Amino acid sequence: MITARNNPFRSELMDALPFQPLDTSWQDIMSRLGALDYRASIVGPHGAGKTTLLDQLEPRLAGRGFDIKHLRLDTTTTSFPRRFMREFFADLKSNSMILFDGADQMSPRAWQRFLPRTEPCAGIIVTSHVTGMLPALVECRTTAGLLFDLARELQHDIPRKLTDRLFAKHKGNIRFALRELYDLASRTPAL
Repeated sequence: MITARNNPFRSELMDALPFQPLDTSWQDIMSRLGALDYRASIVGPHGAGKTTLLDQLEPRLAGRGFDIKHLRLDTTTTSFPRRFMREFFADLKSNSMILFDGADQMSPRAWQRFLPRTEPCAGIIVTSHVTGMLPALVECRTTAGLLFDLARELQHDIPRKLTDRLFAKHKGNIRFALRELYDLASRTPAL
């Protein structure tokens, strides 16, 4: 049995996996973001890499002089307290870049009130499962090959049949497939 700290699929290693753009490049992503005036969405299904892409945009944006501000909503926290929002907006500067993970958790009415308040800052990038909140920067998607490549970065001798099976089982959700690989590795030293 393998220990948690020796598991090749432990969270700190999975979190360090780079976002791998499909059908585009980082240079194209950054050029498109500039063309969208730094107001864009990263769209895709659960486990497709939206949060990973947002996280990996941060150092690239900070390197361009943006002051990064984070917001996050999820299925358990679908709104922000009013006081928090007042303080958040009071702290924004003209070079502030809002990175908002889970923006689609906001109600349409709350989004309509929220978005105009971001106009004084340099930009806003959101993740969403649905299109239409802001122009799409990237539409994240997954492939069985992508799961295999990511899994191989963590364990070089992973069988392709296993990753293909997990990709199908989890309907393309790479995060869930990697979590199952963690569970399998903890029970079976050699996958």
